[in-house]
Amino acid sequence: MGMARQHTLRSAKNSGFTMVELAIVVAVISVLLAGALVMTAPLMKTAQVNDTREKLNRIAKALSLYAVTNYRIPCPAKPNRTMGGTPPPFGYENGSGATGAATPDGCPAGLNSREGIVPFKTLGLSEAMVKDAWGNFFTYAVSPAFTWNTKLGTNPATIHPTCRTQEWMFDSYIDADGDVQLRNRSPDKARFCCPGVPDTADATDGDLIINEGDPPTWVGLTRVSGAAPTDLGYDTVDELTPRVLEDDAESNPAGDTILNCPAANPADPCWDDYYISAPRPPKYVTSNVPAFVIVSHGANGRGVYIVDGGAAGTKANTTSSASQREYDNMTADKSFSDYPYFFNDTANPYDDLMIWRTQEQMFAEYGGSCNLP
Repeated sequence: MGMARQHTLRSAKNSGFTMVELAIVVAVISVLLAGALVMTAPLMKTAQVNDTREKLNRIAKALSLYAVTNYRIPCPAKPNRTMGGTPPPFGYENGSGATGAATPDGCPAGLNSREGIVPFKTLGLSEAMVKDAWGNFFTYAVSPAFTWNTKLGTNPATIHPTCRTQEWMFDSYIDADGDVQLRNRSPDKARFCCPGVPDTADATDGDLIINEGDPPTWVGLTRVSGAAPTDLGYDTVDELTPRVLEDDAESNPAGDTILNCPAANPADPCWDDYYISAPRPPKYVTSNVPAFVIVSHGANGRGVYIVDGGAAGTKANTTSSASQREYDNMTADKSFSDYPYFFNDTANPYDDLMIWRTQEQMFAEYGGSCNLP
């Protein structure tokens, strides 16, 4: 009986010692887990950024393939899943009709149609592909001139002198005055690669402007204490210059009509197929500009489009506390800012990620060029 009691006491002592050891182990594991979480958070953030950048690159490639195949890029899709029965279906480019199969002759006029979400169904992508790692739809904006249907005879675009050099033109016929008239070798491609002065309401929208770098001072972008930032213009530091276009008098000094069919052959297709003046080299002009930009608004989601519910079609988190760096990307206008990643700057963060392409870059991505027909 005494031995049994002694064994019981010894077991109790051993059991108590084990509980102390277990408590120590639990404490050590807790410390290690806390440290692991601290170390894992940046890794998770890096993974989210990398995943988002990979999606941006894949969408840009899809847009480039669409451009070299169709000589245009699609309009943005409306950021509204239901749209109250208004065509096109969700995910198709704006203006593509009841089934999304029609090719619009350019986006509807106005700033509200030059920006939206990526038209994933038009591009043959999944809905998941056009959302960033934080579950928000990418914002997609375009320079309207590059959305025109270049294959339509009623297309309003003229062809910039860059695509009216000798390489692009060939002898077509001799008119009644004995002058040789020239025809563009690839008018559809020329309209996309070298869009001239637009002749529609889209002209009021203009081309996209991308501001790069982080200027030490803000030019044209001011912030009033307690109020939302006020966009008064665009930053002038490292700004990608929009295309400079010659006016009709400079690009066509002889006064020739370049948008109509030659009078000697009115039955032939016209609208930029023919030019009744000799090609002239560009006069210190550029026609190469950002055709599109795709933006992830990052973890804070400032400026993302809401596509579901009563607020569908509107932007979220555009409050007065918004970052000044991110403000350009929150507003539905033609100006966007591409700055270094400033997520740790809590006073003025920039966690947006973006990608953009010029028409030349889109052709180069698939081994082509806008410099030749």
